[in-house]
Amino acid sequence: EMSDLLGAADALIHSTGGMTSLEALLRRCPVVAYGAPWGHARVNARIAEGQGLGLRAESRDGLHDALRNIFDGDFTAPELPQGPPAAPLVLDPPSRVSPRPRWVMRASRLATTAASALLVVGWTLNSDDAYSVVAKTLHAKPLTRVATQRPQVGLVLRVPRKGIPEVHRALAARAVHATFALRSEASRGELATMTAGGDDVMPELTEGKTLHWLKTRRILKGDARDFALPKRFYFLAPRKGFNLGEYFYGRVSGAKAVDGAVRMTLPSPRVDRPVHRGQVVVVTVDPASRGSMAALDELLATLARGGLSAVSLDDLAGSPAVKG
Repeated sequence: EMSDLLGAADALIHSTGGMTSLEALLRRCPVVAYGAPWGHARVNARIAEGQGLGLRAESRDGLHDALRNIFDGDFTAPELPQGPPAAPLVLDPPSRVSPRPRWVMRASRLATTAASALLVVGWTLNSDDAYSVVAKTLHAKPLTRVATQRPQVGLVLRVPRKGIPEVHRALAARAVHATFALRSEASRGELATMTAGGDDVMPELTEGKTLHWLKTRRILKGDARDFALPKRFYFLAPRKGFNLGEYFYGRVSGAKAVDGAVRMTLPSPRVDRPVHRGQVVVVTVDPASRGSMAALDELLATLARGGLSAVSLDDLAGSPAVKG
């Protein structure tokens, strides 16, 4: 048996200071650390020597001196005190982790649940993908058509600010009307020109970055003030990126989102799809672009040949106030 062998030995020469060295100490067999590899073994050897638990030798001469100290009686292995039995320590170990109070665990669960719910709500309000799903369930889609018996379509024009007078004259020449979607502040004179003779204006909400929807209410309130709009008004939703947060804040601000059942950018060779009465038609036209005004005139003529006339959104809805 190793224990008896160590008890009968004069000394143990060991390189790593492992379990064998500990067993030698229990049998009061002197231990000499010799040939220890780089790393923790050399650190352990220095500590053991400093505590008087053994000797350390880093060369053959050092080993010779260490053994002479043992054989001459200059060094004896220390007598270690009797330790507690191991069985109780193994069978009944002390708790290594202090249990948390119940209120801490409950608060952690509530915080995790609240954070998850907030994440879901934030994604729903900020994502256009979530909006496309939720809008069908909550009937929260932008207005694209109005139920009417009149042969009319709501014409919404996206026109650069400098081109508005020319477009307004083209509408007047055909005795039709439209709603101008504006992105920036207009002067009183420009507003008076656009609203003369049955035309009207509404703000256009542009596509923004993440969390842009948080600014929707402030933006629409500012637009309503700048454009002298009534308490309830329309706004043109962005073609891409429109989300539930923008829809919600629009309704809170008294504004109803509008989108085109038909959208086109002039000059285009033809209308991509049939236009039916009551639909909202959104047209982007820039008079500075070659052929745009001729294309606008052809569009109005096409509507007339189909028995439809272009009117503003307020006229199409039958009242300046937004219904629904």
